[in-house]
Amino acid sequence: MADRINNNKDSVIEKALKEFVDEYLRGQKPDIEEFVRKYPDCEDLLRQRIQNLLKIDTLFDTLMQMDESDFDATSNGLDLIGKKIGGFEIEEIIGRGGMGVVYLAHDTKLDRSVALKSMRAELQASRSQ
Repeated sequence: MADRINNNKDSVIEKALKEFVDEYLRGQKPDIEEFVRKYPDCEDLLRQRIQNLLKIDTLFDTLMQMDESDFDATSNGLDLIGKKIGGFEIEEIIGRGGMGVVYLAHDTKLDRSVALKSMRAELQASRSQ
């Protein structure tokens, strides 16, 4: 019985998240508190999930193109953690793959966290051709 209740709650949360995202993508940007009150059995969990989605959305909003020379140290295998590049303070590596490294950084101008991706030098060269 408890499993059925949890499954039903999960289903309600997923449906509510889809509704919130659909409204958000249409530019309506619903008020979180007003929205979660429509789902009294799972307000806290739904609020947390929405806030997590908005944090991710904020990270994507802050992705930006930077001059490849800013990341020369990365292409040479040097560590950028603790360094400042432009208005960004590099805090930690959050991803690494065949194309480069993604860093968590702090945007000192906007006072928020951002993700910065550096690409390997050979990929940067082929991109500009």
